[in-house]
Amino acid sequence: MRIKDLNKIIIEDYISYKLNKKTNFINIFSFYLFNPCFKTITWMRICKYFSEKKIKLLYFLSRLKYRHLQVKYGIQIDYRLDILGGFNIHHYGGIVINKNAKIGKNLNIRNNTTIGNTDKGVPEIGDNVFIGVNSVLIGDIKIGDNCIIGAGSVVTKSFDDNSIIAGNPAKLIRKIK
Repeated sequence: MRIKDLNKIIIEDYISYKLNKKTNFINIFSFYLFNPCFKTITWMRICKYFSEKKIKLLYFLSRLKYRHLQVKYGIQIDYRLDILGGFNIHHYGGIVINKNAKIGKNLNIRNNTTIGNTDKGVPEIGDNVFIGVNSVLIGDIKIGDNCIIGAGSVVTKSFDDNSIIAGNPAKLIRKIK
């Protein structure tokens, strides 16, 4: 990853909050200062960047900062996890994502969300997916692109693209056109 790629992915994360503001340094930095979720995601990206560059001192300092933010805001996401741009957390607290999960672009999650593994595997989540509050996605499942997972859902099986999913256990509510 180059510094240009790091900047691009942080801007994509910023845009995912749909603030309708220009993507200049002042707007992004002020949003960073006042949004704990965006701040944590940004440090996750920075930590991954320094770990790949093998700059030991900066990597160590970024890990300290990222770990501090993880504990402070209750967001347990390994910095090595490959999350494409547009990652968006609304409302921090109780967020756990397994480091081996496969996650596409524009994931939007709410608080108390778990994306975890079983002995059979980890979830694979497509692009443009919304996951509601108190949801659990667990096991070797695949969630297609453009899906909405309702609040309180427990997802233990795969669903196709363009689906609205809800319930415990989760089931298809309807298809999105």
